[in-house]
Amino acid sequence: IHQNGGFTKVWVAQKSVLFPVLLSATLLFSRQVRLCDSLPLLITRVIQALGVVNVIYNVPLEYISLFADIPQLRVWYDCCTGMFYAATAVLWLLFVGEHRMDLDQRNKFSNYWKEITAISICCFIMFLFDIIERGLQIADPFHSIWSTPSGEYTARALLVVSAVCASFYFLVLLYLMVRAVLSMSRKRASLVNVGRVRQMYYEGLITRFKVMVYGTVVCGLLTVVMFILSTLTRCTTSGGGGRISCK
Repeated sequence: IHQNGGFTKVWVAQKSVLFPVLLSATLLFSRQVRLCDSLPLLITRVIQALGVVNVIYNVPLEYISLFADIPQLRVWYDCCTGMFYAATAVLWLLFVGEHRMDLDQRNKFSNYWKEITAISICCFIMFLFDIIERGLQIADPFHSIWSTPSGEYTARALLVVSAVCASFYFLVLLYLMVRAVLSMSRKRASLVNVGRVRQMYYEGLITRFKVMVYGTVVCGLLTVVMFILSTLTRCTTSGGGGRISCK
């Protein structure tokens, strides 16, 4: 994106409006969680973390650049974007996984250590790539990791590994969705012996949860597909005239 003056005005105005709204919503949600007698659920804590990341991302730091030159802002916002994607991916994972009715132990991060490890590796690789590429541009605006053969190989390797981790994450998310839907279907089939009113109530809950799980997986699919496409675009269009192919 080539950020011209008009885009900057709209961007800063949007963040100036969203920041107090997101901050108020996050503080209100945290207050409601503290007022609960029981300990917060794992999903609740992740939602809180996602709210905090959203607030940090929408702080209009661009106003400081009116008085001082801050080339580090680009790297800062790239890191905030990575934290947002990581928190969102963990939230999708927990939302689908925690709605499995055959799950014995809930509210434990240890149940999802493989998936969270894949997310962490992907985010760390993209952070490393960003530091090498854009971080060094703070001192040298004309620096590019693609300018040397060794740097080009390194960049392609980092991007390919991150794409593999993203694909693994989606496959696990899809697997958890199938298990969650099957467990809900089994639960629905066991409601034949309950009363009609309770049966309709539970069937409505199961149907709503199924729709939300399907929507979560679709969002995850679109995010992973766009991430992989952007990664392939970088691999095929950057660097030294296509000497190396990711195919």
